[in-house]
Amino acid sequence: RKSKLPAADKRLLASEPILNAGVFALRGDATLWDLWQQTVLEAVQALRKGRQYAADQIGLGLAVYRNGAPLSLLPETCNWMSVWRYDRTAGLFTETQPPFGAVGIMHLAGVDPAHPLRQVALASGGAAELDLRYQAKR
Repeated sequence: RKSKLPAADKRLLASEPILNAGVFALRGDATLWDLWQQTVLEAVQALRKGRQYAADQIGLGLAVYRNGAPLSLLPETCNWMSVWRYDRTAGLFTETQPPFGAVGIMHLAGVDPAHPLRQVALASGGAAELDLRYQAKR
C-alpha cells in the first residue's frame, strides 16, 4: 500500500494470490528472466528503503498478473509453511493430514540458520526437537 507503484498495480496485486519467488525454475534462455528483472527493478524503485526485501515477489506478481507471463502453480508440498511432521520410519517430513504425502521443499523464511531446531510432531506420536535443514547422508 505504501509503495510508489501505480494505484492500478496495487489493486491488481492485492486482488491476486502472492506468488513465492523462492520456488520456480526456468530455462536459462526463457524470456521471463528479462521481464522479471525489469519488474523487480520497478518494485525496488517503488518500495521504501528498508522494505525492498519483497521486490522479488512483487516483481514476479507484476510479471505474471500485469504482464501476462505464463504460470503453472506447484503443489503446496513444494513450499511447505505449515506445522512440521516427521516420519522417522520413512525418514521424511510429511503433510500433517492423511495421506501424509512427503513434503518436497520446506519454506524456512524467518528460521535463523544459527537456531534451526523446532518442535516437530512425530508420525509415531509425540514430538521431538529436530533440525529443519536438509542433512546430507554420509
